Amino acid sequence: MWAAIEHVAYDATGGLTAAVERAGTAPVHFRPYLGEKLPRCEDLSGLVVLEAPDGAADDPVAAHLVQERLLLARAVGLGLPVLGSASERSCSPLRWVVA
Repeated sequence: MWAAIEHVAYDATGGLTAAVERAGTAPVHFRPYLGEKLPRCEDLSGLVVLEAPDGAADDPVAAHLVQERLLLARAVGLGLPVLGSASERSCSPLRWVVA
């Protein structure tokens, strides 16, 4: 399963989920900002992380980001394809994985 992690109620995909769909799969959307549990890496074949209004390390205002960074690090460590979009305010992808 491909997973798409959303951070806002509006569409902030930047076309990433559409690209995954064109490749032949429909990602399952997860909304941790609403308290939804994140998927297990072992259940994933790929991961899309969508833009957020908060920065990647804004844990005090978005505590779920800690678990997201752990999921990203594990996905990268397992060699899963990971796609992401980031606003200018967000941290670099390296910080997402390392932090």
